[in-house]
Amino acid sequence: MLAVALAWTGGSLVALSDGRRGLALGLLLAASAIGLAQNPVQTAAQIGLIVGLGVAGAGLLLLQGPTGWGTLAAGSTPRLIASLGALFVPLAFWAYALSRLGGPALLCGLLIATTGAIRVLSAGSRAPALAGLALLALGAGAMAGSPWVFYGGLAAGLVLLPSPVPIWGRPSED
Repeated sequence: MLAVALAWTGGSLVALSDGRRGLALGLLLAASAIGLAQNPVQTAAQIGLIVGLGVAGAGLLLLQGPTGWGTLAAGSTPRLIASLGALFVPLAFWAYALSRLGGPALLCGLLIATTGAIRVLSAGSRAPALAGLALLALGAGAMAGSPWVFYGGLAAGLVLLPSPVPIWGRPSED
């Protein structure tokens, strides 16, 4: 239950933030939720790699995007309502997920992927869109049985997609 709450908190923070600190903290919380869920289908090394790559992606997000937190900026009411609505996704699968092996990881993955989709569909700039894509990759990695390295690497690598402004050196203000 704690992992699901942490997954929703991290995903919602990404969905509601435009600044680099809010996006990075949200991705970090979502990656931590995957570690807490402990999918028994995956080994400890696999879970550690997914979480580690999520943390690496969060660190890379600190290098790009607007400075500050940017949480609940003007115009974020639809994202707030969608983040609250995202809670109904795991509730719809609660009984099914808890009756099978790896149920908490499935719920966390669904919640993280749902809030990531909310962020991707509502992103107005590059950094929030990449954070949403990283959440989608982390959510898929939490639910996947075998291609875990692909999804974890995707979460960390997505924030390195080329941009018109260099992300190394002085952080950009897109």
